[in-house]
Amino acid sequence: MKEGHSFFPKLRREGNIIYDRKGPARREAFEKAKTREEKMKAICFCPLLVDVWEEMPGTFCYCAAGWPRRLFEGILETPVKVEVVKALTKGDDYCEFAIHLPEGVT
Repeated sequence: MKEGHSFFPKLRREGNIIYDRKGPARREAFEKAKTREEKMKAICFCPLLVDVWEEMPGTFCYCAAGWPRRLFEGILETPVKVEVVKALTKGDDYCEFAIHLPEGVT
């Protein structure tokens, strides 16, 4: 699924935690971006942030944690905890979520 598609997350697993690093939402715009703001707009999937980067608190991206949570809870059919590890609104260069898997999931 990931071959040639930047839309799919870059996942890595460390023990019972899966780290979901988001790639750019708009790859072509990201590669052409000259400024940090242009890069952020190309990376971010959220249409609410388009013109209000400076106004959003660092906690705003906790809303986006619902996407991997819903996906993994659907797959595993059990609740999972998701935390925001990195976020554009916190000054990071990309967004990354930690999905905490329940004990016993291999």
